[in-house]
Amino acid sequence: MNAVRLERPVITSDGVTLRWSGTGALYREPEVRIALEQADRIPERFWILIAMLGQCTHWCLLRPVQVCLPCHLSESEFARWQRLLEIVCNTLDATRDDQCPQGQVELINGDLILPDPHPIPANSRVAACFSGGRDSMVQAGLLRECGHRPLLVATTSPMPPLNDHQTPRRREVLRAMANHPDFELLEVTATTRANWDNGFSFHQGYSIPVNCMTDTLVYLTHALAAAYLHHYGLVVIASEREVSENRMVNGKLVLFDHFMYALPVLAAADALVKPWGLSVGSMTSALHGVHLQALLWKRYPDLAKYQYSCWRVGPEQSACSACSKCLLCGLGALAAGGDPEWMGINLVDLLLHAQTYEPKWMPDPEKPANLKEKITHDHHQTIVRYFGHLTPFRLAVYLVRHPRLWRRASEYSACFCALARIRRAFLPAIEPTRPTWNRADLVFVPPPLREACGRIFTEALPDFEDHPADEVHCRNREACDWITGKDRTTPHDT
Repeated sequence: MNAVRLERPVITSDGVTLRWSGTGALYREPEVRIALEQADRIPERFWILIAMLGQCTHWCLLRPVQVCLPCHLSESEFARWQRLLEIVCNTLDATRDDQCPQGQVELINGDLILPDPHPIPANSRVAACFSGGRDSMVQAGLLRECGHRPLLVATTSPMPPLNDHQTPRRREVLRAMANHPDFELLEVTATTRANWDNGFSFHQGYSIPVNCMTDTLVYLTHALAAAYLHHYGLVVIASEREVSENRMVNGKLVLFDHFMYALPVLAAADALVKPWGLSVGSMTSALHGVHLQALLWKRYPDLAKYQYSCWRVGPEQSACSACSKCLLCGLGALAAGGDPEWMGINLVDLLLHAQTYEPKWMPDPEKPANLKEKITHDHHQTIVRYFGHLTPFRLAVYLVRHPRLWRRASEYSACFCALARIRRAFLPAIEPTRPTWNRADLVFVPPPLREACGRIFTEALPDFEDHPADEVHCRNREACDWITGKDRTTPHDT
C-alpha cells in the first residue's frame, strides 16, 4: 500500500508552498508554489482544504493508498471527502480496459487541532474562474447581464510542452478583461501543472491524462482562495451539460471522463467551503456546448472577440486552426454570425486541415456506448452540422471578404473541395434531433442566479424543453445529496 503524507503549508505574504511526500513518480517535485498577494491573510486550515481539493483526484491514481492529513477534520468534513473519493475512484476504474477496482483511498486524520473555520461576512458578490475560453467567457457575460461586476480569477500555470498559458494572445485577452469596466481580474500563478507527469495515469492503466482530472479543480481552488481573501461569497465555474453526463456501471455511479467539474464534484466543493462563508456552483450546467457557442456570439459579441480556446496553440499563435477544438469554435462562430478570425482562427487553414477530417462516430451504433464515445460522437455531430451551415455560397462570400487568408489559387479551390467532401460524405449521417436544454436542469444553478439565468436562456435559446428531469439529472441530484450528506443512500439507477 502506498502512503502519502500532506505537510503543513508554508504561508508567506506573497504566496503559499504546498508540500507532501510519498507520491512516487507522479510529481517531479514534492511541492508546488502558488503566488497570491496577501496569502498570509488566509487561515492555514483553509490552505489545507485548498491543497486537498487540488490533489484529491491524484490520490485515486495511487491506490491502494493511505493519505495522512496534516490536521484533524470534523466527522462531517471527513465523510464528505470519503464520498467524493469514492465517486472519483468508481469513475476512474470504469475507464480501465479491465474495469477492475483498484482499491480505496484511506484518509488518516491528523492530530493537529486548528481553529474552526472563520466565515467571511455574508455578501452577494461573485467570483468566477476565468480561462478566456468559450464557457468562461459566456459565464462572464451572464454575470454582467445579471447585474454583477464579478472578480474573474485566471490561473497561469504552464504545462510543457503546451504553450496555451504563455502566448501573446492570452496576455492580450487577460489585459482586455483587466481593463474592462464591467469586470475585475485577478491572476494567480502556480507551478502546479508543470509539476506532474501528465502521462502517469496512462502508466497506471487509466485512459484519462492527469490534467483532465485536475485542471479545473486547480483553477477552482485558486478562485476560492481569492474569493475568501477579497470577500466574494459565491464562486462559479463554467461546466456545460456534457461534463455532468453519468451512467451506472455494476451498480455504481460513473461520471464522464472530465468529472473534475461535474455537478457532484462541485456539490462536494460547495459543502466543504460552506463553513468558510463561501458557495460553489455553475451557471451553465443546463446548457450543451452548442448552446454556449451560440449564446457567446449572439448575445455577447463584445466578449466573443476575446475567445481563446485552443490548447494546441503554438508559441506565437492565437489558435492552431488545425484541431477539432478550432473546428468546433471556428465553424460555430460562423454559424452564429461571427467571424472566426476575431479569435485568431484562419478559416482557410481550418478547411485545409479538414481535407482529411473524419468524424469520430460511435464505434457500433447497435451497442451501448461508454460516456466518452457518446460525447465524442455528439461533439462531431455538432461539427458536421456546422459544416452543413457553411454552404459553398457562404464560403465564397467569406473568402472574397478575406482575400489575405488564402495565399494561392490552389488553396482557394482546396477549401471548396474539402467542404464538398465533408458535406457529401457526412451530412447524410447527421441525426435529426439537435441538442436541447431542459428547464428542469436550472435547479443546479446557484439560487441567487437561477431566475435570471432561466430568463436569459429562455429568451436567447428557444429550443428548450419543459419535460420532467431525465435519468442523468436524477442521478446527479441523488449524487449531490449523497456526497453532501443530505441523503445517506448511495446513488442508484433510476
